Amino acid sequence: MAPAATSERVELTRFCASKDWSKAIRVLDSLISRSASIQDICNRAFCYGKLELHKHVIKDCDRALQLDPAFLQPHILKGCALSELGRKADALLVWEQGYEHALHHSGDLRQLLELEELLRTAKQGNDALSETRAASVPLSESRSLSNENSSETDKNQDRLAQLCGDACDKSEFF
Repeated sequence: MAPAATSERVELTRFCASKDWSKAIRVLDSLISRSASIQDICNRAFCYGKLELHKHVIKDCDRALQLDPAFLQPHILKGCALSELGRKADALLVWEQGYEHALHHSGDLRQLLELEELLRTAKQGNDALSETRAASVPLSESRSLSNENSSETDKNQDRLAQLCGDACDKSEFF
């Protein structure tokens, strides 16, 4: 590795350790402009996620997935960003695609387990929502049922939000 790139990586590590995500992004911009490494692109997406710049996360993850569709980290980060934007169905689709790639290619086991947990929670939320919509009961009973299912959906959405936050926090910065 060239001395300039080494010093930038040291700087990047320092900025991330101090949670100065904006400065970390600038360093990553410089590294990516010289050599678009998939890990640097994912690291920048991770930093954007910490700043809640979800559209930037999605853009970087799309770029990373063009380079390697089997790489799990962009699937996790993109799904979390979509979920944070309220696009739960899109998030579920991205996580399912990542899971399918992981099953057919060797992947990071830790990230595969994260993806499984995200999928399980997202699907539970969708099941509760489907039950609410499919229920055809008298109006007097529907309010009670709707409130129960809504409460269950809210719990699943809270769990999904927590998992997304945990997944972003757990995603190692390389």
